Formats: sequence, structure tokens, C-alpha cells
Amino acid sequence: MVESEEKNGRIVEVAKVYSQKEGFRALTKVEKGKNGILMVSIPTVSGTVPVVVLMKALGMESDRDIYDAIVSDPRMENIVKANIEECVLGKKSKKKMGINTTEDALLYLERQFAAGQAKEYREKKVNSLLDRAFLPHLGDQPEDRLKKAIFLGRIARSVLERAIGLRKDDDKDHYANK
Repeated sequence: MVESEEKNGRIVEVAKVYSQKEGFRALTKVEKGKNGILMVSIPTVSGTVPVVVLMKALGMESDRDIYDAIVSDPRMENIVKANIEECVLGKKSKKKMGINTTEDALLYLERQFAAGQAKEYREKKVNSLLDRAFLPHLGDQPEDRLKKAIFLGRIARSVLERAIGLRKDDDKDHYANK
């Protein structure tokens, strides 16, 4: 479901995916921030993570693959390039992120969601988030991560399509969306 919401007096494009597996239902949200950076909320933890960082953590290391997974229209190119650049340089957030590899992205997630904990605990927590809490309908094994990265790219594409006017808000009351 993609829609525009009003937040703090401005319009924000948001995609919501309800993923369900074996009774566990998880809501994942992707939204385009005021600075153009696409952020993801992961179920079971507070806070958000840049889409590009999460895609790299899921095993999609190549910036070109990330670009190709998201961009469907030339008007999206600059937004996606800015998101990739933010992941590496951190210009908008004012802090150098330096995330180029899957390992860098996993370390970022460890600091984000389990700061101050033992290394073993941090690794276990992040692996559990990626495998079980994030998009569980696509699988709960490490080998399912690339599939999740591709799906996340499709979600991000939907948000950008809404932002540039290629698609309208989804009708949550429509029978097909139940």
C-alpha cells in the first residue's frame, strides 16, 4: 500500500507492507524523508534505517544493483543516486557513514540496534532482525536475504513513483487490497 500522509505540515510518501508468516504479522514502512532519503522501519525495533544501508546489509553490495532494483523512470535517478551517496558519504545527515560493503552495513545495524552490547549479542540480534522480523513471508534463512533486498527495492520504487506522480495513492478500501 502506497499513500501520501501529512506529517508536520508536509506531505510524505509512505509504503506499508504487512508481512505474515506462521502467525507473526510484521509491518514494514518505507518513507521518503524531507531530504529525499528513503528510510525503512523494521518491525520489533524502534528507529529507521536508510533503504540503501538495509539493501547492502541484505547482501546487495553493488551500487549499480541497488540503482537498478529501484529506478524505473529517469526522474528517479537523482533521488536514488543521492540515497546511495548518503550511504557512503553521509552529506545530508552530517556524519560520514562509509558504508560500501555488506559487512559495513551489518556493523552499522549493530550500532543502531544493539549499541553497547557484546559483539556476539549484536551479531545475533541483527541476524534475527534480518531473517525473522524483516519481511518474514519471503523466508527466514540467510539465503533469503537477497530476495528481501530485491523486494525492498520494489517497495522503494513504489514510494518514488508516488513522489513523482507516476502512481496515485492505493485505495485501502478496495477489495483487491484486503
